[in-house]
Amino acid sequence: MQLTPVKMNILEIFANFQREKHYSPTMKELAELLGKSRTTVFEHCTALRKKGYLSASRGKVRSLKLTAKAEELLGDDAVEAVQSDNEGIPMLGSVAAGFPVEPLESDEKLSIPAQFSTKGTLFALKVSGESMIGDNIFPGDYVICRHTNEAKNGDIVVALVDENEATLKRFYKDKNCIRLEPSNDEYETLRVTNCLIKGVVTGLLRNIH
Repeated sequence: MQLTPVKMNILEIFANFQREKHYSPTMKELAELLGKSRTTVFEHCTALRKKGYLSASRGKVRSLKLTAKAEELLGDDAVEAVQSDNEGIPMLGSVAAGFPVEPLESDEKLSIPAQFSTKGTLFALKVSGESMIGDNIFPGDYVICRHTNEAKNGDIVVALVDENEATLKRFYKDKNCIRLEPSNDEYETLRVTNCLIKGVVTGLLRNIH
């Protein structure tokens, strides 16, 4: 099925944004990048959803995602560009292992050995705070994370609380809330009704000097 140049451009811009930022653009950001009104972009995105090129979840600001159909249309270069780590895993900034702080971003790259490779897109964060020392994660360590929005009970995750505060904790989904558990008795458990999982920890790097 052929797409109009505008719709194809939206998918390409969407893929580039996800590759660079590691999260999806909002309608406002897409509109600014395209130089069009949010109403126009919304209409095009709605059409792309109906055609199966975008998927979305209700009630979330950055819920739009490219589908497998869209990735196939864009070609292998777009997919490989997101997954490739030839130039190092993106270094996104710092994450608090104590009290939540606003996440930072940078253009740094962190090169890591091949044994840290895993299925999916990877990113690295430098740990601050001591709430995870019981899991042998100390300030100054680098956690290697697999980018995902899903987690199982017991996973160590990077979670966004209130959409703008990042923290590193163990994830547990209870009946009435989500528990973000530290591994240090000096820190309290965070109990939230909703949080956004940005990644699951798959490895750890430490400079011993």
